[in-house]
Amino acid sequence: MTPQNVKDFVETATGESFSDENFLLWLNDVNAEILSSREWGFQEYKQAYTTSTSSQALPTNWEQITKVASSDGMTEYERVDFNQQDFADNTMFSYWIDEANGTITFASAGASVNLYYTLKATDLTMSSTFPIPSQFHNAYKYGVIRDYFLLDDEDETTARQGEMYGNKFNEVMRKLTDYDAKHKCSSGEVARASDDYLISNGIIPR
Repeated sequence: MTPQNVKDFVETATGESFSDENFLLWLNDVNAEILSSREWGFQEYKQAYTTSTSSQALPTNWEQITKVASSDGMTEYERVDFNQQDFADNTMFSYWIDEANGTITFASAGASVNLYYTLKATDLTMSSTFPIPSQFHNAYKYGVIRDYFLLDDEDETTARQGEMYGNKFNEVMRKLTDYDAKHKCSSGEVARASDDYLISNGIIPR
């Protein structure tokens, strides 16, 4: 499914015609909602660094640093507040982030480390590929239509349509949550499945 497919579906369902520019505003709101709901393990990226007491640029479009660890996995580095960088009790396994300039600096130099981070949601274009597995792309259709109808939630008919598509969106998102949980469990990581999945499998009571 492509953004154009979603746009065609939305226009048919609503009877409205949207410019690409206006449609992408709706689509990117839904995209940000979908990505923010996913476990970090499916958003994280890794970049190698050699520690230095001079500042180094952080990855482009980074949002949050989740961990810095030695490349052998034996030592996790401690983040200290930017305004605490000059304190004498900082260990050699410390680092600080200059968020204003997008840089990282270490308290010591010469070690190989990996930096784990998340990215800000990048705006989709009409030629973009959706950043989730294809079996869950319907979430984009249902999310955009939901938001469209809920704009006028004082009208009973549109409110009901918004609720219907909202329920469809939520169902796809529950399935995506379960998909993520199963894949994280198979990789040995801890993950939390949706309540629906836990109930249907008898793990928690109804």
